[in-house]
This record gives sequence, C-alpha cells and structure tokens, in this order.
Amino acid sequence: MKYREFKCSDNITKRLLSNFRQKDLDERIFIKIENRSIVARTTEQLIKSHTALSEKIYYNPTKFPLMSVDDIRLGTAWKDWLCPNFDTQFSYDKNSDKITVRDVIRKKISLNEYIEKLQIILDNNISKIVNNNKNLFLAYSGGVDSTVILSYLIKKKLQDKVTLINFSNLITGKTTNDFNYVKKLGFKIANIKKILLYSDSMEINHYYIKKFF
Repeated sequence: MKYREFKCSDNITKRLLSNFRQKDLDERIFIKIENRSIVARTTEQLIKSHTALSEKIYYNPTKFPLMSVDDIRLGTAWKDWLCPNFDTQFSYDKNSDKITVRDVIRKKISLNEYIEKLQIILDNNISKIVNNNKNLFLAYSGGVDSTVILSYLIKKKLQDKVTLINFSNLITGKTTNDFNYVKKLGFKIANIKKILLYSDSMEINHYYIKKFF
C-alpha cells in the first residue's frame, strides 16, 4: 500500500477527511493539493465560495460537477479540484496535524459473486424506494437499465404500484417504446408528449416528469 502525507489546510478539511473514503458519488468530497498541503470541500461549499469553474465543464454540462461520470480522473467542474476514487482512504493525525492518504487494494471476486452481490443491491434499493414512496414512475425506454428495473418490479409483483412513462416525440410522432405488451403485465401507462431533442436525455425526461406530475 502507498502512503502519502499532506499538511491539513484548515478545520473544514480536518473534519471532512478525518476518516473518509469515497463510497457514494451522491455525497462527493473534492480535494485540491498545493505545495504539500491538502484542502477538501463539498459540492455545496465550492458553489457557495464562488470558486471559478473550469472552462471544460461548459462542454459537458450534463455531467456536473464531474467531467465524466464514467472516469473521475478526467477532473471536475472546478480547475485543480479532484474527486477521490473509491480506492483512496483519508485519515487525520492530530499529533502531526497532517492528512494521511492511503491506497486501498480492492478484493477481487468472481463474476458469479459479483452478479450475486449486484442482484442483492438492486433488490434492496428497489424495495427501499417502493417502501418510502407512494407515487412511483418508471421512464421505460426498453433499454438495459429500465428493463432490469422492470423485471424486478414484476418479480416483486409491484405492477399496481408503478406507472410507466411513455414519451411521445412531437417532431417524429414516435413513442419511446411499444407499450402494448407492457399493459398486459398489469402496469399503468402515462403518456407525455414533448419535443425530444435527443433520445437518451434523462435530464429532459426527469424535467418533464416533475412538471407533468
């Protein structure tokens, strides 16, 4: 394992990195290293501090605050600020007033074990969403992601609790998917007509779902 030490820049950094490992990209911590000193901030803190944005983010506006959701090594919306990967562990030593950075080696597992763990995660997450929400909607495109979710809903016999969203493109007249067979499975269907600029834009889909309902 590799160990690196950096001077702790302030109390905010001390609190954020006292015992931190990036496990959920919905709760990101960003770091910047200058002259062997490390500083850490949350997304909200960086926005409120009016930290200047990198010009590159304007070419990737739907990925904010990351340049890419697939590769965090490509940087963030703020120049010189990085998002730690899942293999980096931070800890604070009050005696030296330094932040220690340690590379954590991931345990290798077989494909079958990975699939089994992934199924448990999906099952638990879908159950949590269903139990905590009354009005449930699925933007169903027929692609891999929405089909997997649909299969779990059918497995749990939750068809009567979920409404599938059918987007109709006003420009082409085409719908996102053929819903005839889905109706036979017991799902309710909601139709939304809109101008669809690019078919895989989940940002647009989410906007219209919130506006419609």
